[in-house]
Amino acid sequence: YVTGQDFCVEELAIQEIMNRQAGDWKFNSSAFILPTFKLIKKELFNEVHFSNGRRFDDEATMHRFYLLASKIVFINDNLY
Repeated sequence: YVTGQDFCVEELAIQEIMNRQAGDWKFNSSAFILPTFKLIKKELFNEVHFSNGRRFDDEATMHRFYLLASKIVFINDNLY
């Protein structure tokens, strides 16, 4: 649960994303692994594809989007 004092909006460097994806962070690393709740430019799907029939393909794929992205912004609030 994110309270007002914990709320933040951050523009993250690729190395910080990789660190957080690996679990080296105080919050849930699945926020950086799962493709849900992400806005991804459709052009990136020309370069990156999820594997068909592979279990946990999101874990093997999401870092590729991060590497190609020109900007990554993280908001640690449940906006759904």
